[in-house]
Amino acid sequence: MMSKTSEGSTIRDGRAARILANSLFRDMRQNGYECSQILALATELIDLVTKDMSGVCDRPELVPQAPVSQGLRSVG
Repeated sequence: MMSKTSEGSTIRDGRAARILANSLFRDMRQNGYECSQILALATELIDLVTKDMSGVCDRPELVPQAPVSQGLRSVG
């Protein structure tokens, strides 16, 4: 999300990421997710970004395909 085209767009992208994170967190809490479940999701996202930055995501066969429900309960 962080753009390197100009300082202004980097600030905008940072703000957009913060707004998206707040919205996602609020929606998940309103839909019954516990903080520990949201933290599990955040941990998985960080893991995927870390792998992407290290080039692992360039090889899709190395990216884990665990179901989203692992650690998160289904709401519906």
